[in-house]
Amino acid sequence: MAEHDMVFPELRAHAEAIGYVCIHWAHLEHHIDACLAMLTPLESGAVHTVVTTGIPFRSKLAILKSLAHIRQLNADWFEAVKTTVDLIDNELRAARNRVVHDLWLTKAFPDTPGRMTKSTKLARPSKSETYKLETNPVAPVAAAEIEMLAVDIVKAATILSSLCGQYLAAKNEHARPPGRE
Repeated sequence: MAEHDMVFPELRAHAEAIGYVCIHWAHLEHHIDACLAMLTPLESGAVHTVVTTGIPFRSKLAILKSLAHIRQLNADWFEAVKTTVDLIDNELRAARNRVVHDLWLTKAFPDTPGRMTKSTKLARPSKSETYKLETNPVAPVAAAEIEMLAVDIVKAATILSSLCGQYLAAKNEHARPPGRE
């Protein structure tokens, strides 16, 4: 994109990092759908797509965790799936939503853009003080912080893919007829 096409050239590095977050999040969702297909089991192709497309993301995570418990290879495998799904749901999802949906401000801080979260909060620092309404907090965010989120998303997708691959390998090992090793 040409420099003159950009509305906020100060956000170039941030915009690129946000793009990677979006790209890697889509891959993560694909891995989650593939794991659901392995653990249910669903036919690949149209059946898998029809079933997983209509399920909200957080519901997919809850289903994946429950299926991993039912189909667990062993306690360590289940704990690894649960830990990874909990990380995705409780940390990565929230961070991704902030990066993607918050408002980016170019001049909020001297050295880095800021991210404004649209929110309201009634706060009272101590019982002797009155409540104060806090609105739309703005935090400085370096592009490197967003890049690290993209890396963390890739790591989670890789771990999940590996764990589901272990399940598939074990399932295929048990499905082999005796004498075919």
